[in-house]
Amino acid sequence: MKKRIVLSTYNGFPDRNVGGPNKVVFEMLNSESYVNFDYLFVSESFQYNFQSTDDIINYKSAISSSVKLGNSLYNQQKIYRKIVQHPIYLRYFHSKARKKLKKKSTTLLNYDLFHAHDVYSYRCLYKSRVPSILSIHSKGPIIQELVSNYGSSKILKQYITNLDKDELKILDYTDFITFPSYAAMDLFCELKGIGKKSNFRVVYNGIDIKYIESVKPINFTLGLPYTPDIKILSVSEHTKEKNIDKLILSIQVLKEKYSIKPYCIIVGKGYLTDSLRKIVEEKKLKEEIYFVPFLNNDEIIGLMKACDIFLMTSENVVFDMVILEALASGTTIIANNKGGNKEIIKNGINGYLFEELTPDYIAQIIFSSRKISYEKIYNSILPFSVSQMSENYHNIYRELI
Repeated sequence: MKKRIVLSTYNGFPDRNVGGPNKVVFEMLNSESYVNFDYLFVSESFQYNFQSTDDIINYKSAISSSVKLGNSLYNQQKIYRKIVQHPIYLRYFHSKARKKLKKKSTTLLNYDLFHAHDVYSYRCLYKSRVPSILSIHSKGPIIQELVSNYGSSKILKQYITNLDKDELKILDYTDFITFPSYAAMDLFCELKGIGKKSNFRVVYNGIDIKYIESVKPINFTLGLPYTPDIKILSVSEHTKEKNIDKLILSIQVLKEKYSIKPYCIIVGKGYLTDSLRKIVEEKKLKEEIYFVPFLNNDEIIGLMKACDIFLMTSENVVFDMVILEALASGTTIIANNKGGNKEIIKNGINGYLFEELTPDYIAQIIFSSRKISYEKIYNSILPFSVSQMSENYHNIYRELI
């Protein structure tokens, strides 16, 4: 008889086109054979039973038009993002979301195991009679992510304080807690001020290699005013720890110091987008740098395959699936020698790691880098397949049920 698993995230639905928990859950469900397990996905805005491979195709028809509209507005409309990211709205949203999830919590009693993919949904849905797993995909404790994204807002202060306390309690009664890398586990323990616990596990995120192989490159150079010497892609949120400002300045160094013609596409959005655009204007790099707020996953993969370099300047990297996707696309990776990057990238073998987070040093690495053979890159991503990730989670499930 098949075991029944509840998968949860705080908001949204399983989706390959987003980052974080909902992307991980999508890849899990998309790779599932449904021989041993059935799944119920639960968030504050969506609920769906996944019992066969057909459901990964059919589930989107069950998503309400209001949820679809909200996602579309968030991805495309700057003014909408500002409204929903304002502390007053966030306080209202968190209060509403918690009530909605609390009402759904009794559902867990009919299932064999509860697997939450964020602290938010865990604290709302958890029932003590059901074995549980918490997968932490955030960069450190949840308070760290909130402050990083929204600042030290007085309006959210009490909510953040309560969430921080709840996260600490959750560590004591969760059966297993998983992290996407050893760096993520270490960072969480350091910032939380705790030691590693016996129920901590590392489950590396996985990617669908066959899907990535099927995506065709996007030829974006036809309309450019010049032929680039090097094509660079960056995909990340525009927050302080992503260091997009240093990335932009490294493009200036390439242009002025090394006399080459770079072209860089920056995919993403965030509270620093406007200031980053101003830097581009001030440095007269409007021809060399192009901002795109949002692209679907297949469009990002297509750009990866068309670009020479995927550049990641983030600090406190726990484990970015986008790095794996770039590797599977055959793109040369240049990333910070910090955190989870070191668990994926071996310097000079399947990518390059920079020691100094300065524009001059980054530009030097870009200029001196050489194309790495796809064979070397391909062999390095095999341990990070989505099937391997799912099997690692299944092994934990079997320990509990």
